[in-house]
Amino acid sequence: MAELFLNNTKMKELITGRVNEQEVLENLYKSHQSEFVVIYGRRRVGKTFLVRELFENRFAFYHTALSPFEMENGQAELLIKQQLMVFGNSLRDFGDYHDIPPKDWFQAFNWLKDLLSGMSKRKRLVVFIDELPWMDTPGPDSSPPLNISGTAGEPASIICC
Repeated sequence: MAELFLNNTKMKELITGRVNEQEVLENLYKSHQSEFVVIYGRRRVGKTFLVRELFENRFAFYHTALSPFEMENGQAELLIKQQLMVFGNSLRDFGDYHDIPPKDWFQAFNWLKDLLSGMSKRKRLVVFIDELPWMDTPGPDSSPPLNISGTAGEPASIICC
């Protein structure tokens, strides 16, 4: 069994019972091609914790979608506006210059591609989108297009929970 280190701390000391998952994610991170990883499972089992702890300071972009479950029925238009506003805030947290929210998911992901293409070509880009299914809002053109792989000329790791 390989031991994984992050900031000189053995990962197995931080994350209990996820050695195989850590090895898989670390190997995907080290691969020389773009990777798209979907982590799924029951709620509250540590999927997000695993990714956040393992990749801690290696995120080129990190976003957590808003829960649609607090919205009342018939508020789909408000939900998509709020989702786009929060996505725009996440973009700005990682260096995007737009001071208004994206008007739709196509614009949001184009802005993400622009953000990633301006980053260092010497390091792997890790994009983490947490609670991706929550971003799938009702209406035409309301689902996010995930075509951002390798935008900066280097392989990217795209991780979704």
